[in-house]
Amino acid sequence: MVRRVAGELLIQHLESVGADSVNLAEQLASDPSPSVAERGRFAFAQLSGHT
Repeated sequence: MVRRVAGELLIQHLESVGADSVNLAEQLASDPSPSVAERGRFAFAQLSGHT
């Protein structure tokens, strides 16, 4: 649950997280939990400019 919340917060605060946001998005995207991984992939896509 904590990782899922971290993914939600990352998505909500992408601009304010700074340089660590890409690393965090990549970590979440590789998570074994499908819901956490989906949040990580979404955040990574947003950071990469792909929606």
